[in-house]
Amino acid sequence: MTACELCGSTKQPFLLAEVEGSRLKVCKLCASFGKALSKPQYDFPEKKEKQQNKQQTKPVAKTPEPYEAVVSDYAARIRKSREKLNLTQKEFAKHITEKESMVSHWENEAIEPSIDTAKKLEHTLHIKLIELRTEETAILQKSDKKGSTGLTIGDILAQKMKE
Repeated sequence: MTACELCGSTKQPFLLAEVEGSRLKVCKLCASFGKALSKPQYDFPEKKEKQQNKQQTKPVAKTPEPYEAVVSDYAARIRKSREKLNLTQKEFAKHITEKESMVSHWENEAIEPSIDTAKKLEHTLHIKLIELRTEETAILQKSDKKGSTGLTIGDILAQKMKE
């Protein structure tokens, strides 16, 4: 249903009018604020057949876009690579311009490094910390962390609810 572009009224008929230099589809009352450019016109609702056709079309399922995520065993990889270089947490933190406490948090899995930080760590330590994931791989890894052997019904339902 169309409405007056000036006041929002849905009372018909509408006409094209020039109001303060703009061409608008307005009701009869608002047409008095400008110059009428057309005769009054009624907008009729669409036929039911057209509306039914629109309802019958099924939405196309979108494939999930892959995204970058930090690997699940990032803490062990960071610690192992740092120790391989014979660096203390303090020395390593200074080398990558981060706080020593952050290095400790990463190695203890208290804090997961951001994607940008993980890229910096990859470059410095020559290790792989970022992987491409889709929704399905994220669910599988989440269920693996819980100690389960695979997907649960709850995981599947949660995924379906998101869609």
